[in-house]
Amino acid sequence: MEDVTPLITRMERQCKFLVVLETMWGPNLSGGVPRWFCISPHNNSGKRLYKLTGISFLNVWVTNCCKYGVDSAREHAKPQWKWLRNNLFILSPKLRALPLLVCGKVAGETYGRFAFEHEGPVLELPHPAARKWSRELIAKYQAEIQKLTS
Repeated sequence: MEDVTPLITRMERQCKFLVVLETMWGPNLSGGVPRWFCISPHNNSGKRLYKLTGISFLNVWVTNCCKYGVDSAREHAKPQWKWLRNNLFILSPKLRALPLLVCGKVAGETYGRFAFEHEGPVLELPHPAARKWSRELIAKYQAEIQKLTS
């Protein structure tokens, strides 16, 4: 198994929110995606996550429930609950106490397939890149997320 100590150390210094998404897409991802990464504030999901949480880049860390990426946003990989479980299991106690946002139907179903007891608050919400977001829905989840951190 890989040594995740440098990753966990970096996450402990920077992370304020953990997020589970579905599939990472982009070029050169067929070999697998990173276990955890800081989502870009320039893509649709990143923009909305930073707006919802009200925090800055490098403080929102994401894992995907799909171990392998795809070439475009129109494609979907097969969720792997063991991959997701392992990515949550490697977290330190400090990170397990942070709020966890589970975004979208696929992420919610995958997270629900195993009995992982996240110690921090968990909130399921629509995928941040979904078209259904409205001002009202954003305000609703901003308020719910704010409650998680107060």
